[in-house]
Amino acid sequence: MLWQGGHNSKKYHLVDWDTVCIPKDQGGLGVLDLNSMNKCLLSKWIWKIENSDGLWQKILKEKYIKGKPLISIRKKQSDSHFWKGILNVKDMFYKFCRKKVGNGSSTSFWENMWCGDFTLADKFPRLFNLALNKEISVDKVLSSDFNALSFRRRIVGDLGNMFEALKSLCCQTTLTVDDDRVHWTLGKKGFTVNSLYKMNRSNSMLVPYRFLWKIRLPNKIKVFLWLVLKIEFSLKKNYAKEDGRVCPVVSFVAFLNLLTTYFLSVRWPGTFGEWSK
Repeated sequence: MLWQGGHNSKKYHLVDWDTVCIPKDQGGLGVLDLNSMNKCLLSKWIWKIENSDGLWQKILKEKYIKGKPLISIRKKQSDSHFWKGILNVKDMFYKFCRKKVGNGSSTSFWENMWCGDFTLADKFPRLFNLALNKEISVDKVLSSDFNALSFRRRIVGDLGNMFEALKSLCCQTTLTVDDDRVHWTLGKKGFTVNSLYKMNRSNSMLVPYRFLWKIRLPNKIKVFLWLVLKIEFSLKKNYAKEDGRVCPVVSFVAFLNLLTTYFLSVRWPGTFGEWSK
C-alpha cells in the first residue's frame, strides 16, 4: 500500500523511507533502519574503549590512539576497515557524552564536553579557530598552567578577555590520578544502543499517533489509518490559510477521517472508546 512498482516500472510512493523508520510513538511505523542501527552498534565499541580495560582495548590504543584523545583521531589511508567505521561514528557518539576528567590524558581540551554541557570549541569559537594545536589534551593544558596553548596571533583586547574567561572556567577542574571516564547523557544506566538509535531516529514534529497502535485492529487497517492521519496532518500544515480558510483537499481528508471513525464505531464498537482517547 505504501509503495508500488518494481524493477521495470516506477510509481508514486506514498511515504518516504525516513518517515517509515521513525518510532511509532513519534509518527512513523517503527521499521528498523539497518544503516542507523549499524552506526549505533559501532558506537558501542567507542563506549567500551573509553570505559573498559582489556586486551583488545590495549591493542587498539597502542596501534591507533597512541595516548591522544579518541575524539581528535583522524582517519588514515592505512587504517583498517573496522577502525575507519568507528571513526565515522565518533562525532555522533560524543554529541551525547560528557567526559569526567581524571588525569585528563584522554580528554580533548577543545572538542570534548568536560567542563559543562558544551565544548570549549563551541563556547569560544574565535579562540579555537586561532589555536595552533586543536588536538591538545586537558592534562597538557592544566599541568602547564595554560602555557601549552599557542595561537596564530597575540591574544589581546576582546580575545584576551575571552581567554581569561576560558581560564576561569577551566580552573574549576582538578586533575587526579584516575583515568578519564565517559558519562552517557541519554540514560542513567550508561550507554545503550537503543537510546542512541531512538535519538537519531527521533522526530521533532508533535503528532497524535501513539493511541493508534493500541487499538485492537488488523495491522493493515492500522497502517491505513496512520496514512490517513499522516496525509491530513501534512496538508493542514502546508495548505491551511492564514485567514482560517482550509484547502478543499484538507477538508476532503478530514471528511475521510470522520468516515473512517464512523466505520470503526459500526464495525468494531468496542474500539471506538479507545479511538477517541
